[in-house]
Amino acid sequence: MWGNSQQEQQPEGGKECIRVFITIKGEQESHKLSVMAPLQLKISMFKRMIEREYSDLFPHEPTFICAKLEDEFGYSLSNSSFVYELLKPNDRLFAIPELFTKDLIGKMHLTHDLNELTFMQKSITQTIVAKLAEADLGSPQTQLEILQLVVPVGFTLQQKAINHNVAMTIKKIVENERLQFLEDQSFQLVTQLLVKLLQFWTNDLIFQDQFLLNLTVDVVESLLKSAIFAQQFKNPQIINSFMSVSKLEFVSAQTRSRIIKIISYLSRTSFSNLYNPKSYEAPLEAPQSRQRRVIRNEVEERKEYVPSMIEQKRPNSNRREQQPRTLQSPQYAPSQSVPQNQFSYQQPQYNQYPQNNNSNQYQYTQQQNRLPSQQQYTQSQQVQAMRRDEFSQSRMSELPPKHPTKQNYDPQSQVFDGLVQDYLNLVSMESNEEMLQFAIQNLSDGIDTTIHQIMDNKEAFAKIVNVLEIAMSPNYFGMQMKILEYMAKNMNEARAKEGVKMNLVKRIMKAFTYQPKEFHNILYDFLSATLKLSDFTVDVATVISMIESPYSRISQLGIKILALMSDPSRLTNNNVAIQFENYIKSLMEWTLDTQRGEDFSYNSLQALANLSLNDQLRPQILYLKGIEFFLKVLRDAYRVDAQRVAAKALLNLSIKSRDTKLTIVSELEDEMKRMNRGEMDTIVQGYLQTLIATRDRALV
Repeated sequence: MWGNSQQEQQPEGGKECIRVFITIKGEQESHKLSVMAPLQLKISMFKRMIEREYSDLFPHEPTFICAKLEDEFGYSLSNSSFVYELLKPNDRLFAIPELFTKDLIGKMHLTHDLNELTFMQKSITQTIVAKLAEADLGSPQTQLEILQLVVPVGFTLQQKAINHNVAMTIKKIVENERLQFLEDQSFQLVTQLLVKLLQFWTNDLIFQDQFLLNLTVDVVESLLKSAIFAQQFKNPQIINSFMSVSKLEFVSAQTRSRIIKIISYLSRTSFSNLYNPKSYEAPLEAPQSRQRRVIRNEVEERKEYVPSMIEQKRPNSNRREQQPRTLQSPQYAPSQSVPQNQFSYQQPQYNQYPQNNNSNQYQYTQQQNRLPSQQQYTQSQQVQAMRRDEFSQSRMSELPPKHPTKQNYDPQSQVFDGLVQDYLNLVSMESNEEMLQFAIQNLSDGIDTTIHQIMDNKEAFAKIVNVLEIAMSPNYFGMQMKILEYMAKNMNEARAKEGVKMNLVKRIMKAFTYQPKEFHNILYDFLSATLKLSDFTVDVATVISMIESPYSRISQLGIKILALMSDPSRLTNNNVAIQFENYIKSLMEWTLDTQRGEDFSYNSLQALANLSLNDQLRPQILYLKGIEFFLKVLRDAYRVDAQRVAAKALLNLSIKSRDTKLTIVSELEDEMKRMNRGEMDTIVQGYLQTLIATRDRALV
């Protein structure tokens, strides 16, 4: 029984703490702190607890390792004893630090308690990497030495804080783009370890750790400027992991956009060095100092942001903001199932990765990842956004600003536009099936709101038309058709003319041969809209290929377009007229081919009638027995409109040639008799009477 009844502690309780005052003796000054010591805690583990408290309260002080504890009379406390055996409330203790010398092993107070050794190793490691993450890393040579030390530390599943601080340290080293060491054979081992570490984080940890995800993206963006790193880092699993993590709800739109840029860059078949090393002229500036220079007005405007690990609160830091712990606080209470010889002071759960980690099944909860405050989040992202330009501008093509007619831009929509650009970059024949599926799925989700911006942009349109040539699995047919449908419905004149120049007509026709039948109606609408809005500015050979297509709708569309293209107003350009020269005979054959249908034959006849007005093409029509051809149509066609066109064509052939008129009229004996009997269509009769009248004037 101890004196004050309010502070009496029963050792048998096993769940209570006492307050102890600690004085840590330093070489020049001492630090004082008070801690709540669990009664069932061993003295050896109580020392480790003091080390952690010291690290949290005095983060900028040298690393402290407790060699032993002494009471106020100078007696050393036994490591194997329990707190309740040696201490009472408000006791004052002195913590004696280890003396670090060259002969470190010989001077340290070693212990054979494995629990204590394990915890000491974790505590020291976390303390050191935390200090490195906040420190000025010095010259480039010193940074490389630090890199060799911290990279192996990052291979841990036990403590998130260690990985966070390792990632922050690596980020500080590589963000200056001094990446020549990756090509140096003497640093080959650290290069391989760095690649493996980032692959380990990407494949296993970033799905459950938003902070590590953002830092990993930062580091990878910087390192991908090295061709050596890009070649070693790239593999299908990495690309799949990035695609999977970009779909998680906790990933911000801006981070998702950066991830898609990385995926797009990794889809390339070859890489080159893009880094521009910054000279070392002054000590590196701590991240906090850089953050102070951020313009506050710009910070307020930012809506999407990515957290920086340097702003993350470490566990148990900022004690004044925490609620005071009482003797009944469960934080230090030992579990009933834990043996008394084991340390019961455990780290908070949010600093631990799940033990059974499965990279294919990811679940994110707020309990596993504590987010920083809004202000911290925003400031960090503003700093990162100011740096992140050369990687995307150098090789990952960016599209121009969104819809030019909009006056006010919403930051959220701007970020989404950036995502659309990134998805479009993946729609390439160089992308693998998974990347294409990922891009198609995300594009189809927002195509109804983004199609206008895409169709108003030359580069975006050039990329999205690649959807035509992609062969997807049946599960993605609906998404692919949705994109094509919106493209057809929102086609405009500028994109249509641009599409004709990039052989879009031939590409659509080719898509008919390998895309499923479900696509044919949409492809036809897409083809029709492109040709119509381009004012049929295609060459004759392309239209002839449409006519010869095995698909009847394309063939019918082609002959209609050919009839329009043969209009005399369009043939003023000799370059267009001469293109018909090789297809006169084919048009005659198509006109007489009854199997293609009446409309097809009529349009062929109309094209020939128009061409007969052209001075360059008329001689060839006559050479191919055009007079006999049109007379046959005039006499055999049962459609009156076809007879009218044939009569008009005969009149056209007679222009500028007296001999041709005489020849035609000499063949119209039967038609004259029908005219006298009133058995002929009035319009046909008008054309023939004009022929006869001009013949008579020619004879006179």
